[in-house]
Amino acid sequence: AVIKGNLELLQKFPDLPKRDEVIERLARTVRDMESLVQTLLILARESESKLAWSSVVLNDLVSEQFDQVRRAMNKPGIKTGMTADCLLETEAPERVLGIIFHNLLRNAMAFTDDGEVRVHIDEHSVVIRDTGCGMSEADLERIFEPFYRAHDRSNEGYGLGLAIVSRLCRRFGWPLEVDSELGAGTVFRINFPKASRQTFQRKAADIERGVT
Repeated sequence: AVIKGNLELLQKFPDLPKRDEVIERLARTVRDMESLVQTLLILARESESKLAWSSVVLNDLVSEQFDQVRRAMNKPGIKTGMTADCLLETEAPERVLGIIFHNLLRNAMAFTDDGEVRVHIDEHSVVIRDTGCGMSEADLERIFEPFYRAHDRSNEGYGLGLAIVSRLCRRFGWPLEVDSELGAGTVFRINFPKASRQTFQRKAADIERGVT
């Protein structure tokens, strides 16, 4: 619907003053659809056990996903940052982890108009905390249902992101916790019971990343 409507605008008004904004909206929608299709393909194939496993340093993967989300969403009014107590490493399909953290970080940025989105890695888990609009208790009971959206935002996703995150976390044995307060923000925590930990041998600048 977004692509169709904006294409009609461009066809009717070739000299549209906000032409660049329309084109960017089209490009963003295509990227979202591409990501959705790739995710659904992974979910369809997971029973075939064809996913490539490797040793993944969660600090590096989460930092990379955080950078991608920040660039894609372009919300300079939000303060972002990442801290860690250690290097957390686990055996997993890297692509699956990328999908999980991309969805959670994108969700945090999407529903934070002013405030902060912070990531912290401790000895057992990755925590994503935002100071956005938060959710009610009724929303919390349903957020992992497919196509359910806790907020009426017609231009924000398809209501599948958190359902996919929940399904993948259950599939790979990574307990997922969520806590939220309406008007105060939301916290997601993913636990990695089989992860190994290493003390830091990196510079402080490598530990604290992405602060704006």
